[in-house]
Amino acid sequence: MSGRLWSGWLIVIGLWLLIGTIDSAQMVFLHPKRECIPDLALIAVGFTDWTQWAILTPLIVWVARRFPPDRSELGRLGLHACASLTFALLVIFTSTYLILLIEATHGRPEPMVDLLKRIFIVKLIMYV
Repeated sequence: MSGRLWSGWLIVIGLWLLIGTIDSAQMVFLHPKRECIPDLALIAVGFTDWTQWAILTPLIVWVARRFPPDRSELGRLGLHACASLTFALLVIFTSTYLILLIEATHGRPEPMVDLLKRIFIVKLIMYV
């Protein structure tokens, strides 16, 4: 890979790390269970979804370059809508499972259905 390509991906990774850091800081200071969950666990929870977006970024960029959105072709717009929804749902469900695993190491986690109810709509709106 060329140096220019590497520097571009390093910037993308840096941006995802910045977002994850901000989210983790919010988790440490504002999480309702912060008294009973160690800071490192809250930081891990804060990074779960943003790390996944960082991993998915090359695939998302590939889809966007391989099938550029075009208003005249509804099929491509449909492809992008389906891809967006699929990536968002993948991150939401995987993050929920990872959060439950992290919470299980520090007490009794809430049921997955309750956690999904709490975060599903907010994250779906934010991601799609």
